[in-house]
Amino acid sequence: MPDIAPVDTVNTGLALVLALLDRQDRAAFIIDPQARIIAANTAAEKLTRMSSGLPATDEPAGRRLEFTNPQAQQAFASAWRQLHSGTGEPVAFAIPAGCGPAHPVYAELQRVPGEGKEGERAAQPSLLLVLTLLDPALPDARIASLRDRLRLAFRLTTREASVAAELAMPARAEEEVAARLGISTNTLRTHRKAVYAKLGVTSRAGLATLAGRLP
Repeated sequence: MPDIAPVDTVNTGLALVLALLDRQDRAAFIIDPQARIIAANTAAEKLTRMSSGLPATDEPAGRRLEFTNPQAQQAFASAWRQLHSGTGEPVAFAIPAGCGPAHPVYAELQRVPGEGKEGERAAQPSLLLVLTLLDPALPDARIASLRDRLRLAFRLTTREASVAAELAMPARAEEEVAARLGISTNTLRTHRKAVYAKLGVTSRAGLATLAGRLP
């Protein structure tokens, strides 16, 4: 893979985001609307080195972010289309184990302000791709343990703790989580909003990272 672009090629706000994600051991790429890499953090470099399925490749048009594994690339391309054709809300997708890394990867693609170093507003926003390397899906006994720890640590209700523990498993779609809990997907999303607020996270990747660090 090519050398990672230096962080100082982006504005201060984005550089701080990259540094924060580095401390969480989450890989982050800042890319332009054509998927050319503008910058990436140290965790991104480490993840791409350890996995032949998640490289950034050279092309004549510039350094483009691509996945060599077709399944991972298809998920990335689908998220890309959703982000550009939808409301601009972050789009998440999963990369199963076997697409390069030993464990599943939870990915989230979102828009970020496209400012230059002098603070000028770019014509188009940049994009931020965050990759979180996760443990394999936990057995039910460990989910129950995680549920109890989340409830005590963050003063969640019993239902909120159950929702949080299930959502920390990225391999499970929301429809499957709702079915396991015996609630509708709309009710699940209501609980999810409350859980995110209490835990101070904004995505399932953030929730999974936090849950993985509980004692």
